[in-house]
Amino acid sequence: MKQFKGPRTWAEVERIGKEKGWEWFEQRQRQYIRKYFPEIGGVEVCLRSFGKFLAYDMWGKFLATEESEDLDGTPWYDELLGILYEEAT
Repeated sequence: MKQFKGPRTWAEVERIGKEKGWEWFEQRQRQYIRKYFPEIGGVEVCLRSFGKFLAYDMWGKFLATEESEDLDGTPWYDELLGILYEEAT
């Protein structure tokens, strides 16, 4: 499991997410990001405070949170963690 220092700032999350092709939008006063991954389809993530998140597939099925260690090594999950958290050196 990768180790992280802690959550990135909102500005960093937005910049890095856009660089990696994630689409940003707001719905019901919450920030969301989404991206299509060929292996699983669309992933939509509700961003919460302090690096917490809820991830769903394009049909609304729950996929993960920041504590879903069983998904470590999964490309979309690792990419998401890399956007939201600063890696430990």
